[in-house]
Amino acid sequence: MSKVATLILPLPPTINSYYATVRNRRIVSADGRAFKKYVSDYCLVNRVAKFGSSRILLAMLIHPADKRRSDINNRIKALEDALVEAGVMDDDSQIDKTINERGEIKKGGECAVMLKEIL
Repeated sequence: MSKVATLILPLPPTINSYYATVRNRRIVSADGRAFKKYVSDYCLVNRVAKFGSSRILLAMLIHPADKRRSDINNRIKALEDALVEAGVMDDDSQIDKTINERGEIKKGGECAVMLKEIL
């Protein structure tokens, strides 16, 4: 039987705000670091399944915070990096399939995530 995990997270930062440049070096921004910490804490408290080196399907339902235009694909990298840092998977290269969908607007925004082991 394949492993499955579901997570309800805040909106990941967009790729535009995920990185910052400091002294000509590209680093993860404060928003990016805060999101990674939130995901790590969430996974620990909720005992999210560990997928190790398994091949993975990642499905993401983005609930925007408001009506402003946004590219939901710009949020994938921050989510993948946070899941790797939280120990849910060994590397984001394990993700063989992604499904990204925009949901209804929710105050503050939300990201519903489903990970499934591909057998």
